[in-house]
Amino acid sequence: GGGCRCKPKEGVSLEDLALHGSAMTSDVEDLATLGQKSSTCAYYASRSSLPISRVVCLPYNTLFSRGSRAALGIDLRGSVVVVDEAHNVPEALRQMTSRGVGGDALERLRKTFDVYVAKYEGRLSGKNLEYCRNIQSVVAGVLQ
Repeated sequence: GGGCRCKPKEGVSLEDLALHGSAMTSDVEDLATLGQKSSTCAYYASRSSLPISRVVCLPYNTLFSRGSRAALGIDLRGSVVVVDEAHNVPEALRQMTSRGVGGDALERLRKTFDVYVAKYEGRLSGKNLEYCRNIQSVVAGVLQ
């Protein structure tokens, strides 16, 4: 099964590591080292320390995704957000909102749409049939 395989050493808990990570100025590597030494999961310790943390560092994809922040229990209301390397934000947002479509998916779309148009051609209004033909033309053009 999945999940974390860390088994804390006797007398050390996830909360202990979370509290230490919050109280002491440490970076990710320090917390990971402490986690290894105590056989405690640094990732889950850092997550459990979020509610009491005054400074939280996030990658762009987490910062700009409401769902990701909600999954971590991060509420930005009333917070000051400092964006380091802000010149990278437009590209990060483009990557977050872009999806690639491969040739196989387009070919399946073409075939499915061809079947749809052939089946419902007689029932479609002239304008809807024109829209369907336009879609077929665009997909065929992309596939070439």
